[in-house]
Amino acid sequence: DAVAMERLTSSPHVINIYGFCGHSVVTEFADGPRVGTLADKAKNKPLARLKIARDVAEGLADVHGIDGDDRPSFVHLDINPANVVSV
Repeated sequence: DAVAMERLTSSPHVINIYGFCGHSVVTEFADGPRVGTLADKAKNKPLARLKIARDVAEGLADVHGIDGDDRPSFVHLDINPANVVSV
């Protein structure tokens, strides 16, 4: 996964990965709030929630388009509000 993610450094929606060793990854520091927290705060603000959803969708599109051939080559099993950080 880390090798594939290194190719995403040009995406504004994905944090940079600087290196990896085994199962450890050195990434850009992302100190923003979790998306779940943002969605909870925007509970009665549908446009704000829509913007959050759009930003997550754009990030996923960047990940899925990593090879530029319209064929997803990256598998993720844990996309949920707790695993997405706003930067």
